[in-house]
Amino acid sequence: MTVADDFAVGMRVKVPWGLDEVEGEVEAVYGSGPEGKLAIALQLPEADEPEILLLPARLVEPLNPDEERDPNGHWLEAFRYWEALAESIRSVLESPGAVISSELHLAGGRSDIEVTARDGTRLIIEAKAGKNFSESGMRSILDQVRHLSGHLTGRVSALVVLQIPLPDQLTTKFRELSRAEPTIPIEIMTWRGSHDDEELRTRLRRLVGTNSDAD
Repeated sequence: MTVADDFAVGMRVKVPWGLDEVEGEVEAVYGSGPEGKLAIALQLPEADEPEILLLPARLVEPLNPDEERDPNGHWLEAFRYWEALAESIRSVLESPGAVISSELHLAGGRSDIEVTARDGTRLIIEAKAGKNFSESGMRSILDQVRHLSGHLTGRVSALVVLQIPLPDQLTTKFRELSRAEPTIPIEIMTWRGSHDDEELRTRLRRLVGTNSDAD
């Protein structure tokens, strides 16, 4: 399977942009396999004219014309969600000395939130706000997480946090896909606000630990 099998010049696509997504059109296709790249004319929220960017094909998803798309300005809601989640992680994390990095990064180049425990354990956290996911969207998230983890050393795990719960069949599919290539432990949960903090605490304890014996 090559990139050319999945994408063609003129195809409408969507790519991650911070916590949101932006739409664009494929201008050119380069390479094959997981290292293939696409030149995409993206319509960015802050720009009047499309901007052409070269992006890894693994981060790009074909646009479904029947999909209900988010209104302009959804990025602001997504930013607020990410900010609230990062604050809750800081408040419930039971790992003394852990470092929490929380910055939005362009087009999936780095994780949304990253926790580094004192013993070197790393947790990648991908936050996805206000979106109903398809199976292809799930595959895209997993590919992105695995790509990010490939640049880290030591014990690494990942947590995907969604604002909108997945249907049961997609949750099952996500687990199947995450086990198919078990490069790192990957968990998924729904977080809609502080009332989900106990579940968040449980996931962080399992994936990062408490470092209670580090003193």
